[in-house]
Amino acid sequence: MKVAANPNKAVDLLPVVLESKTGRELKAYSPVLIHNCLEKCIGSYKGCSPLRNGNLIVKCCSVQQTTTLLQCTKLTDGAVSVEIAASSLRPFGARGIIYNVPLDISTDDLVACLARQRVKFVKTFSFQK
Repeated sequence: MKVAANPNKAVDLLPVVLESKTGRELKAYSPVLIHNCLEKCIGSYKGCSPLRNGNLIVKCCSVQQTTTLLQCTKLTDGAVSVEIAASSLRPFGARGIIYNVPLDISTDDLVACLARQRVKFVKTFSFQK
């Protein structure tokens, strides 16, 4: 269910989660049906993948597509709820540890300094010897 993205735009957008309100898991629907419904709703998109819990995660190509998809209330034959993926709002994927950071630097300052490296969350640990 992958669709080629526009190579001219390098937009880092948050993925959107679609959840069925009808009781039937969205991953149980035909991928072709889901693809056609999404194309009618938002046009060409980057990709769509099923999640373990039966929901779908959609990666949009533009902010306008994300906004349109967030306002969507119906997909295929049933109602859906649409929201920004929670995994985008907390750390996921690769994690790292930075040692010897001075204690007087706040976490907000660390996030600001590391924003170019796509760091969205910082947690500080202190230990006693």
